[in-house]
Amino acid sequence: MVWNRTTQWASILAAYAQLQPPPAGLDQLTQPGPPAAEPIAAELFPTPAASPNYWAIGAGEGGTFWNSWQAEGIMSIGWEALGDLRQYATDEPLRQALKQHYGGDTTHNNNMLACW
Repeated sequence: MVWNRTTQWASILAAYAQLQPPPAGLDQLTQPGPPAAEPIAAELFPTPAASPNYWAIGAGEGGTFWNSWQAEGIMSIGWEALGDLRQYATDEPLRQALKQHYGGDTTHNNNMLACW
């Protein structure tokens, strides 16, 4: 994990400083960088144990899509223009497809992560 944004670094330090008592040496961690940030981040945001993740989705307003989903054995999340999400081997082609189909001056990062 590489923490290379000042805002990420500041949020890590702020969260760590909330611990009571604050960890010894926290005042010495003033410059961002992986050597200092990685142990702090690992303690603040431990890697979760391997377990299933679940998403709650709605089948449209008032369950509009429920019958068709059940009949077809599918569920959908929108972004129809992307097609079958399994076709994207990595996140970058997915991001490019979002830009191509939905345009705008955005990186589409949140949408890409929701689909990935």
